[in-house]
Formats: sequence, structure tokens, C-alpha cells
Amino acid sequence: MNTHGGTLAFRHPGMGAALDSVVEAVVQLRGEAGARQVEGAELGLVHGQGSWLANNGFLVLGSAR
Repeated sequence: MNTHGGTLAFRHPGMGAALDSVVEAVVQLRGEAGARQVEGAELGLVHGQGSWLANNGFLVLGSAR
């Protein structure tokens, strides 16, 4: 689920802006997302791609709550 709109709605793919998705995941896991908040969020998965879709990276984040 892309709580900030995802790549198509929030930013352009390939722009190297995957950090925006990391920030959103952290905000969700902290419970600070306001109206976008996912109730009981404990895990976050962030995916980023670059170099003409040749490289992919994944980041799994968890809440200590």
C-alpha cells in the first residue's frame, strides 16, 4: 500500500527519490501519519529501482512498539 501515493502519484520513477518512501514508512511506523495512518502498522517494505530498471533495492523496517 502506498500511503503517500506511490511512484505514479507522488514522484517520478527513476528520479532517485526512493528516500521519500523510506521517510513515509518511518512516519507510519512512528504513528505520526495523521489521516494517512495505517492502524497498527508494525512493518514497512520500501522498494526502489534505478539505472533503467536494472537495479532494485528493498528495505524492511519494523516498529519497536
